Amino acid sequence: MQRPRNLPCGHTFCTSCINGLKELGHVTCPNCRLVHVVPDAGQFPISYITEDFIRRLRGTAPASLLGKAGKAAGEPVPSLDMQPDVKGAECLSRAIRSMLQEQEEKVLTTIRGCQELQVQLDHYQTSLGVWGEQQQHLEDRLQTLVDRSKGARLLVRQEEAQVEDKRKQVQQGEEQQHLMLHRLRSVTSRQEAFEAIDDADLLADQESQRTQAWQEMFPKVPTVATIRKVSALPSLS
Repeated sequence: MQRPRNLPCGHTFCTSCINGLKELGHVTCPNCRLVHVVPDAGQFPISYITEDFIRRLRGTAPASLLGKAGKAAGEPVPSLDMQPDVKGAECLSRAIRSMLQEQEEKVLTTIRGCQELQVQLDHYQTSLGVWGEQQQHLEDRLQTLVDRSKGARLLVRQEEAQVEDKRKQVQQGEEQQHLMLHRLRSVTSRQEAFEAIDDADLLADQESQRTQAWQEMFPKVPTVATIRKVSALPSLS
């Protein structure tokens, strides 16, 4: 039997048996059927306690033979329990080293898990940075749209104020036309007729010029152009 080795599940097998169980870097325990990953060193920890126990079994004779040999020689038969254990400290040290090696494998596995987690966190942080840049770009585009909308709304308010002012002027002109109509209908003399006709022509010319000027100003080009720019902005979806 080759050197015994401990599997992580706690069961012990010889090195040759474990080598025969290896398959694609894994070993399945014949007792509990747990699957273990073969360590980087290629072998599992040595079971020094089991190894020492086997050596003791191989090197210890039956008590009956020891008794006969002692009687024949006339010497007292030493008890197995009273024999000095020369290798006790050495076996304990090996056992501790085996336990330390097993714990070292666990710690290394934990370290590898931490490193893999750090890599995943780095990837996630990179993704967050990309998402943040995309959101900032979207926010900038939205802010541009808001600024243009505010400018267009200001122009609309200015145009609304001008429209209200023009509306009052139109109403005043209409009232003057009604008065002129009443004057034309109430003429009683030749002199009043000529004066009313002249005043009506003058008033009509003034209203015609004012109406033409208003038509040239309406609609105002900057307002229409700005509204079209806002409407033509690309979709932010």
